[in-house]
Formats: sequence, C-alpha cells, structure tokens
Amino acid sequence: MNMTLTLPAMIAVTALVSGLVFVLIGVLMGWREVVRQSARMKQDLIAEISPCLTEHAQKIETILTTHQSQRQTGDDAMRQDLSAIRADVEWLAGERMIEQALDMFRDGVSAKDVGKELGLPLETVRSLQLLRAH
Repeated sequence: MNMTLTLPAMIAVTALVSGLVFVLIGVLMGWREVVRQSARMKQDLIAEISPCLTEHAQKIETILTTHQSQRQTGDDAMRQDLSAIRADVEWLAGERMIEQALDMFRDGVSAKDVGKELGLPLETVRSLQLLRAH
C-alpha cells in the first residue's frame, strides 16, 4: 500500500488545513472580542450600580444608627425602671424587717437572736429595739 498523493489531492489537503487554520484564527479573534465586550459591560454595570449601592449602604447605616440609639434609650429607661423597682423592693423589705423585729421584741426575743434571725447587724437591731421602746 503505497500512499502517494497526487498534486490535486495535496492542494485539496493544503486548502482544507489552511481553511481550518483560518477558521480557528477567526474563532479565537471572535472570542477575544467577546471577552473584551464582556469586560466593558461589566465595568459599565459596576459604574451604573455603584451610586445606587452607595446610597443604599448609607440608608442602611442611618437605619442601624437610629436603631442602636433607640435601643440604647430603651435600655437606659429600663435600667432606671429596674433601679426604682429595686429601691421599692428594698424599702418594702426593710419595712417588713422592721415589723418582724418589733414583733420579735414584743415576744421577748433578745437583740442578738433578732439580728441572727433577720440577718441584721447588732447596731441596727439595738436601734430598732430603742424604736420599740417609744
């Protein structure tokens, strides 16, 4: 099997290969242009939406700042309310302890035992004992 090509066959093969090369070059150049256009479109899109994104980011920042300020104000008000409630509870507890101490003195319990029972310092118990006498 001898593979010899005739001149017309060689010209046909050369033309076919040359045509494929030119098609490949055309495809590559077309692809290159598509990539360039894509990059331009991307830049244009970024330039177009960038001001909108900046505006929205500023709005979000303003909303977050306002929310944080309102939250802080609410927290401060809640702390004040809790302090007032704590003071009321302490006052009521103190009133109740005074009543208990006076009742214990009426029942003849010693100042030392009243202090232990109510968890009060001895000086406070003695002051209450003097109050009982009046």
